[in-house]
Amino acid sequence: MEINPFLSTLYFLPIVAAAKLRFAHHNDQLVKPHEHGISHLNRRTEGLARNPPHTNHHVRGTNPSPFHANVGPDLLVLIERAVEIEHRWKRMLHFLCSISSVMGAFCLFSLSLWQTSKLFSQVRSLSIFPKFEQGLWNQKFFKGGGYWLLTGAGCGAILGACLSLALDPFYTCYFMSGFMLLGASVVYIGRRGAILGTTGGMVVGLTLGVIHSGSISASIVEGILCMFSGIAIGFVPIFSNLKINTRYIQQGLRSTALATQ
Repeated sequence: MEINPFLSTLYFLPIVAAAKLRFAHHNDQLVKPHEHGISHLNRRTEGLARNPPHTNHHVRGTNPSPFHANVGPDLLVLIERAVEIEHRWKRMLHFLCSISSVMGAFCLFSLSLWQTSKLFSQVRSLSIFPKFEQGLWNQKFFKGGGYWLLTGAGCGAILGACLSLALDPFYTCYFMSGFMLLGASVVYIGRRGAILGTTGGMVVGLTLGVIHSGSISASIVEGILCMFSGIAIGFVPIFSNLKINTRYIQQGLRSTALATQ
């Protein structure tokens, strides 16, 4: 069968025309979004050139922007506040402990002076204040060893201050109060010296333990060792010839004799 070229041309012509129209429409759909994107990008670039965006150079350690100032505190700020509060409480506790140590040492030393001054009192009444006035402010008491007591306590306080400056000035009050009692215990003998030496040695030992190691066990061990050293210093009769010590020994012997009768 022979195909007529004219009829085949008429048959394929509408198909070719439809294919050309479909291809042209497809190209238009591909080109228009690209042109729209370019125009939108150009408009955005022009807008940014006219009004540049606000850059927020927020770096930690500098002044925060108002936006970040309205935001709640972050974790580092909370940690810093907690550490500051803890340091504040530690300073308050250290201040209270220092004042208590100094006042306790002063009261204990004053009580020992009052007990010793009663040995030089000639008043036989039961009132406390006449004995205190005539005994503590009596010249016989100071000449009989009162000046030695004050000198020993003062030298101990000075030694404690110098040692604290060499080790850690933060513990000056503890060293001064402890060595003041140890200096007074050197002059005393018997139970009075042992009590002052025990208290002063314990204070000095605990302070040295905190400075050296900081652990509780080491502080307790050093406190116990210094406490026994203070007891030994208080019992050793170094100044046994002083009148305050001889009268103390005589009073103890009389009390023992009266108890045995």
